Amino acid sequence: MSLSNNFLIDNFPSSSTLNWNPISGNWIIINGEYQTNGILEAITQASNFSAKDIVFECDLKLGLTGDAGISIRSTTGNNGYFITFRPGNNDIQVYDLPNLLAYANNAGIAANDWKHIRIIMSGNNLLVYYDDMNIPKIKLNDNIYTGSGGLFLRSWENQTSYRMVKMYELNNFFSDTNDKQLLTKWIPYKGEMFDIISERIYASGGTHLSIANMDNIDDFILDAGIRFDSNDGCGFMLRTNDATLEDGYYVDFSPANSRIYIYELYGGNGVVNPEAINITISKYEFHHVRIICYKEDILVYFDNMLTPIITATCTTVLSGRIGIRSYGAECYFDNFTIKEFDPIHVVKTYVLRYNPTFSQSVIPSEAKGKKFIEYYQFNDPKRISYDYITSIMEATDFKVYYRIINWADVNAFPPFTNNWITEQKYLDDFPKDGNTQNQNDYWFDYQEIINSADLINLVNSHEIDEVWTWFEGRPSAFSEAAMVGEDTFDINGIEIPIMGARRFAIMGMDYYFIDSSPHPFNHRIDKTMSHYYGRNIYNDYPNPISLPIDYSVLNNLEKLILSYGNLGYEVINNSAAIIGIGSTHLPPQNSRLEYEQWDINRFVLSNFAYWKNFGNIHYNINTTDVINCDTWVVDPNLKEVAFQRFWLSCIPKALDAGVDEFGIDKDWWKYILLEVN
Repeated sequence: MSLSNNFLIDNFPSSSTLNWNPISGNWIIINGEYQTNGILEAITQASNFSAKDIVFECDLKLGLTGDAGISIRSTTGNNGYFITFRPGNNDIQVYDLPNLLAYANNAGIAANDWKHIRIIMSGNNLLVYYDDMNIPKIKLNDNIYTGSGGLFLRSWENQTSYRMVKMYELNNFFSDTNDKQLLTKWIPYKGEMFDIISERIYASGGTHLSIANMDNIDDFILDAGIRFDSNDGCGFMLRTNDATLEDGYYVDFSPANSRIYIYELYGGNGVVNPEAINITISKYEFHHVRIICYKEDILVYFDNMLTPIITATCTTVLSGRIGIRSYGAECYFDNFTIKEFDPIHVVKTYVLRYNPTFSQSVIPSEAKGKKFIEYYQFNDPKRISYDYITSIMEATDFKVYYRIINWADVNAFPPFTNNWITEQKYLDDFPKDGNTQNQNDYWFDYQEIINSADLINLVNSHEIDEVWTWFEGRPSAFSEAAMVGEDTFDINGIEIPIMGARRFAIMGMDYYFIDSSPHPFNHRIDKTMSHYYGRNIYNDYPNPISLPIDYSVLNNLEKLILSYGNLGYEVINNSAAIIGIGSTHLPPQNSRLEYEQWDINRFVLSNFAYWKNFGNIHYNINTTDVINCDTWVVDPNLKEVAFQRFWLSCIPKALDAGVDEFGIDKDWWKYILLEVN
């Protein structure tokens, strides 16, 4: 039995009705069944469950008289959509209470017998299944109730029993952990049917193609395990509309060739994206695969869930079904989840990567004819950009997606305010050995960048929302986060006021500090929220703070960043001090040493879970956990980046939760992404 705000499984193992709030009638739990006695009306509500688009499933046993069913998108149980099953009339009816919307006659509604039901509500579309999970009894399109609401079980003069109840938001609507009924979730289209071995999907060679038993889906996140027991390829069909033709996209994993690639099949354009090569695809062990599809974007992750191994732009097919495919491979698939990907905040991003080619006349000779990134041996900024995007997606529970609309590779140095900068001067001032000089000669000419790329028109027309510039950070060349437009403020960089321009950020992405890519973004957050809370945490914040902490003098940003650094040394061993998540420079368990001790192993009391779940009534500021660096450090080589990602994950992101006591929306991303004034 488990319960959260968007997921509930209840097998009624005891007499406790913790997951339910009876409103009328008599409800009892007996032998794993939730029953009502059939006297007049009985209504019970799923506790703390509210959703707009959901899947509900259960086994249902009806008495002879009356009717019973489920209300969704409801606030009282007497509004929203009511799906009712009537054994006496052998039909199913759907109401937008109190009005009848649709019905299915001769529906085979049984009395005194267990039948499985499934109800799917997605947008304006409602599907009702009874007994047969392949063909819905009712398909309905209606727009009366379009918002979120609760879920209620209802019975009218019917002795009703519910068991094996499961409900979850529709963005989790396909999940296959490969139980004994596994293959009922897959429809074979070509070749042999997959087998089940050790509760896993298995292909023994030959041809296999099966499609998940689900409707077409546009944007989604697929997670699965895959194991290779031969050198032949297998993988995933995406956005297929005619599985008999194997159309759509195919992500293929080839152990023999150590490569992964994306095909567009049948009538398409062949390989969509250059393959990922020299990939270690070891056999006889499971690998974690994640595929994210959003609009034209396809991101493929393999084992490392922070860095996509392939990114592709696929414009031909934008919707379809999902399948698994094997040609000659002996392989296993396991632990499928397919979630609808519907980010709340989509940031259309323009990337400018400055990567000049050195001429043949420069000194040293090893730079001649080489690209800037090649000569200085920087890592691939495209890969790091997608690390950055992934970090933000995961930190926000996939509510925020930075979508790269245009990637511009500029074969030149960025424009500098000192226009006498030459390539030779740059090589002289910034040799590869790190002995730099004249750093202050270099500063981006932001106005020229804005004008040359026509950024104001692109932003005002909503073609883009934000700009990232990639260059080397050894010179004092750029701001980590500059703001352009009307009514600008400090987000950790210069301000460029331009009348009539919609506000936007220009992020300075540094080739040198790529392993800490969330760091500048986290500074942007603390500066942005300092502006909206009206107090600069770097100048106006009381530091150190004495015990006991007087929360009344702190706003929510100040409460969030509490660390031992701003409590002072004297409380390091004081177990009464409840701290937050620290700041961008100071982990919560640190002292006053900025940029250091990301992995210090001091145990502290932190209310980080309160901030991660901000707006959830089950958490308060005194909800604490004992934490240390193990809370975030997984890879010892990425201590700071691990902390920055942890910090980012704690930024409040509650949806439709109203404002805090300071009048600030509990979804801080509205402010961070400049969606509000």
